[in-house]
Amino acid sequence: MTRFGIFGWGVVAPKSSNIDSFARNLSSGQSWLTAFDGFGPSTFLVGNPEFDFNDYRNWIDQRFPPSKFPQLTQKMGCTTLYAVGAFIQALEQNPGIEDTLKDLGSEAQVLIGSGVGDLPTQYNIS
Repeated sequence: MTRFGIFGWGVVAPKSSNIDSFARNLSSGQSWLTAFDGFGPSTFLVGNPEFDFNDYRNWIDQRFPPSKFPQLTQKMGCTTLYAVGAFIQALEQNPGIEDTLKDLGSEAQVLIGSGVGDLPTQYNIS
């Protein structure tokens, strides 16, 4: 069996919904983080990603049945949707990657998930 790795990158970060905006924001030299205003002391810095999963709807609708996009938004939490969005960005960098995955069929596997970041979604669905 031959194994290979696929390299591409996608970004979902504060003030950056994709690679281009991330590069622009890096060169601006401004902070994207603010003091945490939740519970406890405000000594932590946090940032909320600018992310709209609807930006990926067209890509998903072109490749999957119409019921797939609503399933993703209803059954996946935001952290997993961030991972899916970043994965789609990586695939868009090199169309050959997607073609190779199609050729491999069930021999290719893509695993997307998060650690404990999606516990609220798991609790709500169970």
